[in-house]
Amino acid sequence: MKKIIYRSSKGFTLIELMIVVAIIAILAGVAIPSYIGYKYKVLQSEAYSNISAIYTLETAYSVEDETYLTSKWTPTNIPGTTPPTWPSNSNNFAILGFAPKGRFYYRYGIANSTTWVATPPSNNTVSLSPNIDIIIQAEGDIDGVGGTAQMYNTDEEKVIVKLTNDF
Repeated sequence: MKKIIYRSSKGFTLIELMIVVAIIAILAGVAIPSYIGYKYKVLQSEAYSNISAIYTLETAYSVEDETYLTSKWTPTNIPGTTPPTWPSNSNNFAILGFAPKGRFYYRYGIANSTTWVATPPSNNTVSLSPNIDIIIQAEGDIDGVGGTAQMYNTDEEKVIVKLTNDF
């Protein structure tokens, strides 16, 4: 009588490993673009939040002093993927009591209809009307490829308008 010896198989076959690698590649192909999109939305929410905060501070200031403050771009350069530090002497932002909390990826500017300048580098302009007293704008290069995302709001239209999108 012949004795049959059974071997216990340990490990995976090459086919099983290739299937697992293919599944991981498909999941990564779906997850990475979604993650990048969510990351940009989070970074953009900073600009929306800060524009709203500046608008609130400007409104309170104008009630007391019957005028709006203007301010040059702060910081002067467009922040890229590495957030800068907020300058201690931040034009009229310090008078308003505004400074971004933590990291920030946008620069901010406040202008009125007589001091408004087109935004470099794309030279997008805001449609001015005699009723607009203040324009608050944010500009940033959150993906680091050179284009900029630009947003603004005015005292007439409280909605934040997105001029361009850099991603």
